[in-house]
Amino acid sequence: MYASHSVVFSVWTRMLDLIGIALERAQIPFCRLDGSMPRARRDAELQKFRDDPRFLVILISLMAGGVG
Repeated sequence: MYASHSVVFSVWTRMLDLIGIALERAQIPFCRLDGSMPRARRDAELQKFRDDPRFLVILISLMAGGVG
């Protein structure tokens, strides 16, 4: 089975919260990047998404995604 990565962007972090709940219920591992996270944690989430094949989805707030 082929699995591709998905990146979900939203302006609203509450929307990311709701999507995260749905992914958890479906037992789909995901990463998250938003502006409330310290820089080191954002970097760790990005690396996890890049390097760990279990994580096929990343949720990103547009404000945090714009600064990396």
